[in-house]
Amino acid sequence: MSSSHFFLSVPDLYVARYFGVLTLADLLNGIEACRVSTHFSPTSPELIDFSQIANITIDLGEFRQLIAVLHQVYRQNSGTVAMYILVAGDHFYAHMRQFELLSADLKGLKLQIFTDVDTCLAALDIPANSVEAFLTDADTIADEISHLR
Repeated sequence: MSSSHFFLSVPDLYVARYFGVLTLADLLNGIEACRVSTHFSPTSPELIDFSQIANITIDLGEFRQLIAVLHQVYRQNSGTVAMYILVAGDHFYAHMRQFELLSADLKGLKLQIFTDVDTCLAALDIPANSVEAFLTDADTIADEISHLR
């Protein structure tokens, strides 16, 4: 699994992109990379791009672990975090719906799941037709962190 994490200042947005087979460890590493960045803000909107993953190997218990970690990261946030999750296809959408249902009690998290990139980017007011195009055109990337495993 590889991932890339971007902190943009204009627009204020954190972008995480994952490639390959997605595991709980990948997500936990991504959360930690985000959290330790000097550019991390618990109120910044987040675009989580899973559209390039081949498989998800996260079970129900692991989703619960993920929710507990997110609770720790965002618990002192007095605002709402808007998380936009982009997936490819119904199978991955079902996995993310499971995460969405489990995260319903996570105070301050507004989660939206998309299977269409245009609809997802439009919800963020991003005038691009792909995440790649958006990141290529962004000249305000404050920080970029990549992980290969």
